[in-house]
Amino acid sequence: GFGGRVTFNLTENIALEAEGNYYTREQFSFPEGGQMFQGQFGGKIGKRFDRWGVFGKVRPGFVGFSRVLENPLGVQVGPLVFVRRLYPSVDVGGVVEFYISPRWMARFDVGDTVIRYGEIHFPGLPAFTVPSVTRHNLQVSSGIGFRF
Repeated sequence: GFGGRVTFNLTENIALEAEGNYYTREQFSFPEGGQMFQGQFGGKIGKRFDRWGVFGKVRPGFVGFSRVLENPLGVQVGPLVFVRRLYPSVDVGGVVEFYISPRWMARFDVGDTVIRYGEIHFPGLPAFTVPSVTRHNLQVSSGIGFRF
């Protein structure tokens, strides 16, 4: 996938960040599928050295899917219906930055993106419900940044 990030340094050691990602590969899991997208907003705290820095991050946000199975009104009539749905998430992890020049940097992130999926109701005889679940997801990313 691809994405972008904006960081505002409050101090030498504390920053606020907003990141958005879009994953081009189709997801084929049940009941979430289709294109996946993500938005995380939070902070990072750490230490900068002459040519590199190391940080911890905690960023709440959301993860969404373009094709989530939907049961309108709890009754399924006709073909299956799919909708776009967002789920709350938190990205917790670490960051290493390398300062290539005064304006350019390379960044490497490793985190656990925790996603909370809501319960799913299936009508029928017998009707049943899949309870809410929280899933942990390893997320590794890298990028090149320009500093203003």
